[in-house]
Amino acid sequence: MSGGSYYVGGIRVEGSGSPEPLPDSMICSVFYQMAEFANDDIVRKVIQGQISQNGALDLPPVSVSDLHEQERTGVATITGGPLQVTIPLSSGRPDLALDTRDLSICTAILESADRLQDAVLRASAQNGAKIGLERIAQVLAEDVAHYQALGLSLLVQDGSIQVTWNNVPGTTEVQVERRGVDQPTTQLLASLDGSSTSFTDTTVSSSKTYVYDVKNLSNSDLVAVCYSNRVRAL
Repeated sequence: MSGGSYYVGGIRVEGSGSPEPLPDSMICSVFYQMAEFANDDIVRKVIQGQISQNGALDLPPVSVSDLHEQERTGVATITGGPLQVTIPLSSGRPDLALDTRDLSICTAILESADRLQDAVLRASAQNGAKIGLERIAQVLAEDVAHYQALGLSLLVQDGSIQVTWNNVPGTTEVQVERRGVDQPTTQLLASLDGSSTSFTDTTVSSSKTYVYDVKNLSNSDLVAVCYSNRVRAL
């Protein structure tokens, strides 16, 4: 096993400079525990299944230490011999943060798989990570489509600006905010029911330029945010 350390999306992978390779079973055990912190069930199960040969491989214990080690979104340090992986804290909201964390876990395993001496185990670890990446690519594509679907638009009328957006499933509250391009602070204009899809701002000043934000909330948790382009009031 080579020494040195590197980061993948905030995940730190490091090992000693010892010329002696770490046993494959220990490396697989570290990978298995890394996958335990994946938020997506499919990603977690496919990686662990491939790495453990569907439970046939006897994996030695590794050390997992941190205050939040029992939470998949929590920070954790996984230690197996001279191989150590540190996974940073990830907020439970929005889900996009957890998807990108899963992406980092899969990529870190794929990047580290060449540490395995056995070709079959190496191929299994790589295959599990690749399947995980394919799953996360699908999830992220859905996230992107979701954010694009917000479709915030503005209609400038004499003395008002109408803000319109698409409904986002699961939203219980919509907050419409505005800021002037010459003002650093954002002003909350309205808190609306989650089913609302438009708001007319009648407090605009002629010839001033504004930018609007629409925040979608679910029980006070942020679901999505969309932003407008600059628009000049009439």
